[in-house]
Amino acid sequence: MELLTNKCQTLATAVESFRALLAVDLTYYTAPIILDGIKNGQIQKFEYTAELSWKLIKKFLWQVDGIETKSPKSAIKAFYTSGHVDEAGYRQLIEMIDDRNFLSHIYDEGDFVRIHQKLSSYCTLLENILRIMQAKLPS
Repeated sequence: MELLTNKCQTLATAVESFRALLAVDLTYYTAPIILDGIKNGQIQKFEYTAELSWKLIKKFLWQVDGIETKSPKSAIKAFYTSGHVDEAGYRQLIEMIDDRNFLSHIYDEGDFVRIHQKLSSYCTLLENILRIMQAKLPS
């Protein structure tokens, strides 16, 4: 369980950093290149944190429930069917993985903007998922 606790701390640090980057006041920056760079940094932090989250869910399921999964969506589904998250959380986790995958494979400005607008809700989701897992680990 110590390894899982360490992985939770790694995700907690990533989520905290993600939240801090999302707190940057974008209205302060007027140069389009700077604004674009900050938004791209926020998206990259999202991708990294989303990747960490599903991998932690996978390890959590194995160590807590003895469930082995291979892919992000199978881990999220097992997390849901094991009762760790409600249906709304399950759906949002699946949407988050879809958005993360979309950003990694196809680039379109409209989709970038659409996904960027969801980052705050994804960060809140990740904070909640982390709390769920931490509550089930021994102190």
